Amino acid sequence: MPLCCLADLGADVVTVEPPPRRRSGASIGDIPAYGSERARQAGLNPIFRSRRSIVVDLKTEEGREVVLRFAQTAHVFMEGFRPGVCDRLGVGYQKVASRHPKVVYCSLTGYGQTGPLAQQAGLP
Repeated sequence: MPLCCLADLGADVVTVEPPPRRRSGASIGDIPAYGSERARQAGLNPIFRSRRSIVVDLKTEEGREVVLRFAQTAHVFMEGFRPGVCDRLGVGYQKVASRHPKVVYCSLTGYGQTGPLAQQAGLP
């Protein structure tokens, strides 16, 4: 279910985006006509409706702490990295669950957690 649908049903959806210096050209705001700030303000992409977005550098202790504080009150924590990346960044299941044991942790990968394609990116 797209995040916008969860938001439409009353969920408070917060998207965590990397700072531009970490993933130049790859953040949601860089997608022309779909995710750019202008496109969002003009309502051109309804997928981004009903959600907040924050910029966080998960490669810093401060950034990880921001995400873990959000997770303390979240019902669901969704991540879309390749298997193991959130663990390396310090926001994997064990770390999130230690702050909020009842959280539902969803890991959305391109090709699953195991198998020959598990480490392949699902998107370019």
